Amino acid sequence: GMPPETGVTHLPAIWADEGVKQYLKHGSPVFVPGVLAYTSDLQKGAVTAVFDLNNNLLAIGIAELSADDLQKADKGMAVKTDVVVM
Repeated sequence: GMPPETGVTHLPAIWADEGVKQYLKHGSPVFVPGVLAYTSDLQKGAVTAVFDLNNNLLAIGIAELSADDLQKADKGMAVKTDVVVM
């Protein structure tokens, strides 16, 4: 079948630090310091894809911050993990 990545190309996305993976595996949220990059269409409450730097889909979650808010934030929850796919 198709890799899961192909099904999420329409979603807003964040790219998470390598150190986030081990926590994500247990359903932990992605916190602001672990976010390396994000798409400008990120909206609070939106379903959001979480990738690693190799563009592997790690999880799908709900954004807790918009792109604008994420830019200003230095701590707190960025994405609440819903489904872990890695």
